[in-house]
Amino acid sequence: MKFSIARSKLLDGIQAVQNVVSVKNTLQILSNALIKADDGKLHLTTTDLDLTVRCSIEAEITQPGATTLPIRRLAGIVRELPEGKITFDISDEDSTEVRCGSSFFRIIGLPMRDFPPVPVADGKFCYRIDQGTFREMLRKTSYAASLDETRRVLNGVLLPVIIILMLMLINRKDLMGKHKNSGLWNIVAWATSIIVIGMTLVMLWGMIPGH
Repeated sequence: MKFSIARSKLLDGIQAVQNVVSVKNTLQILSNALIKADDGKLHLTTTDLDLTVRCSIEAEITQPGATTLPIRRLAGIVRELPEGKITFDISDEDSTEVRCGSSFFRIIGLPMRDFPPVPVADGKFCYRIDQGTFREMLRKTSYAASLDETRRVLNGVLLPVIIILMLMLINRKDLMGKHKNSGLWNIVAWATSIIVIGMTLVMLWGMIPGH
């Protein structure tokens, strides 16, 4: 596996996923990011088994492949490098050589097979909402989430889509009568069962621009 990428792009990608990783992991693999290179893209994935974050950034892929690297160590190295192109050369034993100008680092990773399976959405339900509106909804509700870890159901907020769908139904009385027994109500019932909790709220808040 071999690829090159601009330092600024890589640093943005690392910052987007590294906050999921705890400094007190009992499983070493959870301190690593899954790094996949293919089709001109570099995919970075981290997880704490409750929350998984993935981002994709453009890169020059010489040889596709995948490995896992300690994300905080990688972040520390990239921050100290000068602006420019960084080249990664990963061996079959997951030993990574990092070069940028006259700088050289070696990082020992873990094989991709040790990384927990990444959940994949089936796309059955998909909703779109304005970023600013969604951020404002989080601001007005997330502060009330409980910090009591023994009652996880109170540690978050209901997925905002339930509010949107209900407002749509309230504002369209004709739909309420016409579709009372239709799939639209099933979607509402399904949406109410989803709770966005803990670190997910923090990550969502940080990912959505404030303007």
